[in-house]
Amino acid sequence: MYKTTKRLQTDYMKACFVEFLRKKLVDHGEYSLALKTYLTKKYLLSDLNSGKFWDEKFSIDRLLNPMEKWRTNKIISLIKAKSKILNIGVGSGRLEEILFRTKDTDYVGTDITNKTLNVLKKKFPGKIFLGQTLPKLNFGNDKFDQVMLLEVLEHIKPTETFILLKEIYRILKVNGEFVVSVPINEGLEKMLPDNPNSHMRMYSEELLKFELKVAGFEIEKVFSSTAFDKMFTIKHILNSVYPFRHSNNIIILCSKK
Repeated sequence: MYKTTKRLQTDYMKACFVEFLRKKLVDHGEYSLALKTYLTKKYLLSDLNSGKFWDEKFSIDRLLNPMEKWRTNKIISLIKAKSKILNIGVGSGRLEEILFRTKDTDYVGTDITNKTLNVLKKKFPGKIFLGQTLPKLNFGNDKFDQVMLLEVLEHIKPTETFILLKEIYRILKVNGEFVVSVPINEGLEKMLPDNPNSHMRMYSEELLKFELKVAGFEIEKVFSSTAFDKMFTIKHILNSVYPFRHSNNIIILCSKK
């Protein structure tokens, strides 16, 4: 048992090192070398991302923390009424609860779950929810005005990252918008090897921008926030003016030209 645990810990640290290396290569402008790190199928963080895994997660009802509320409200503000939108990885439908009350959109949502999608179909009749396994997307070219990928990209294997991003580029209309969010500075390397949400990537703002540009997107706006549990609004504003803590979540709005 000790040997198995030690082996798991070693593999986990090797995977974290590759993620750390990729970020550093991008930081130093070594883009060709950085791209090569996406090709290796060795030293990956464990992939537990199945429909059953997430059905069990979503069956536990919990309150959104302040940073999650901020992210949801910010994304709602970016969604355009009357637009044809796709939300890839709808999760438990927290965003949709607000979206469907506040904006009229031609909406499609997808996820890998089964039970949770059935719950959402009953909860939001008339809205389209589809089972979808990533990275391929079962939609035609130039179909959507806006595509959202929220807290999903960190669950995608490096070898499939650009496949998914280029698929999103393909289904997005010209001048359409892509909204993506990921966690940053979450300290996966310190969890060793407990990774409760099965994150497969360690992101930074520069790394996400790099991936989006490689996939063909143009960066429009960047929003970030920090996980303050108390006095969130005040601390968020202060931190945006005089940064005293690293950001923990980033949203990037980009476009297809």
